[in-house]
Amino acid sequence: VHRFLVQKHITNRLVVAGKHWDFRAYMLIARTTPYFVFYHKGYMRSSIYDKDRDRFALEDEALTFEQFQHLLDKEGIAGAHFMHNVFSVYSQQVMRAVFHASYDKLVDSGKSYQLFELNFLIDDSFTMWYLGANSIPGFSIHSELKIYNDMREDMISLVLELNDMPEVFTGLRFGDAYGEFKLVWSDYEEEVRNVTLNICKEFSPRWTYSKTVMKRANELHGAAARSEKANQRELKKYTKMAWDKCRSKYSNQFCREESAQTQKAFAERYHVFLEKSGRVASSQTNDEIQEYVSQRLNELSGFNGTAISAEK
Repeated sequence: VHRFLVQKHITNRLVVAGKHWDFRAYMLIARTTPYFVFYHKGYMRSSIYDKDRDRFALEDEALTFEQFQHLLDKEGIAGAHFMHNVFSVYSQQVMRAVFHASYDKLVDSGKSYQLFELNFLIDDSFTMWYLGANSIPGFSIHSELKIYNDMREDMISLVLELNDMPEVFTGLRFGDAYGEFKLVWSDYEEEVRNVTLNICKEFSPRWTYSKTVMKRANELHGAAARSEKANQRELKKYTKMAWDKCRSKYSNQFCREESAQTQKAFAERYHVFLEKSGRVASSQTNDEIQEYVSQRLNELSGFNGTAISAEK
């Protein structure tokens, strides 16, 4: 007997910044007796149309959910909290449904855990589609994403603590978090609190949003402009703190021209600013960072002459 899985081909995928994207999120079964299942946000992969092969090919570019949200804001496609309030909620419901459907077939092996990678996409009517799960997530492809290191550290701590002292976690409810991991399933919720999963209720109404609604939400939020201003305020705040720290010990001229520590602090804060603004820092942005450091040092010191070099 041959078994096949037939899946609908989505031809009207949502286009953002001239590209198609797919979504990756992670499901962690942190313990099997009793079961504890957690959600962790993932990242976005872009694809472009390969005319030679007549298909869509994945690119190397990858964005965090926050960076993609900024891109949605900038393109005027969705509101300020689409990734958090819509996609994350939907993907967590899918995880509950997938785990519920597989519950009776899972092998209870005591103190064991498994991390799964779930893939999704959104079409141009803002209908979300679950594509499938991978039991062997590939971490090396986009290892430069900070999300991986943070997730590994949290996952190791969560699994060890949960398997050593599961009774400490009995008070967790759906949505409660351990670091960036959010609980989506627990045997305690099912059995002790008599919380029964209803798949039909979970996915009703259908997860579809019109383009008009999404654009209107974006206009009401004004998210891109507000986010940019907030990031700029934060950048000024922390660079001012670094400057004040230097000035508490040294002269104005020394802090402006010779303090490598202050220049480094300014460069690091600007790098954070780029990440929060949805921009991926690269060698091409080094000149921009150095220019900002020079201008900010001159501004804080009240220097109006020729900009100094910040490469020391």
